[in-house]
Amino acid sequence: MNYDLQTEEELQALIETVNDASENINSEVQHDPDVNDNDPSQNDPSPEGNFETPKENETAIPLTEQTNILKRQEQVRKYRMSAKVGLDSQAKKMLKVSNLKFPSAKIGDTVKLRVPDVDRARSDPRNLLAVILQIQDEEFYQLGTREGRLSQLSIRNKRRTTFTIVY
Repeated sequence: MNYDLQTEEELQALIETVNDASENINSEVQHDPDVNDNDPSQNDPSPEGNFETPKENETAIPLTEQTNILKRQEQVRKYRMSAKVGLDSQAKKMLKVSNLKFPSAKIGDTVKLRVPDVDRARSDPRNLLAVILQIQDEEFYQLGTREGRLSQLSIRNKRRTTFTIVY
């Protein structure tokens, strides 16, 4: 039997039909008035009886498959939760190491600004020295150079360093 199930609702409907079918078969076999338990000639399996027996075996297979699927789903949930906990702890460690490696800047610190290749000529310097004049919201820095203040606030991005502290 090959079932093409797309949703959990279809799976639930299949389980219910299998359960109903197995209950109907069991009730028919138990309450059959034509079968005499004492007469062995009537208890011989007929072609119909052979037809019903495989159905019972077939209904048992999807139920065991269903339990296996549910067990696997629960196992996947557990693995995902443990992976999430591991990733969270790893992210905290990385952030702690990054904060130690790249200390926060203070007012008056000298920083080195990298000038993008697009914005400079070959004879222009690759870096500019600037001083932190003001800090806003602990992440935006007002920088000043010999020529004056920069028109926009700078950030100190840890991935792609906008500026580097010069000691």
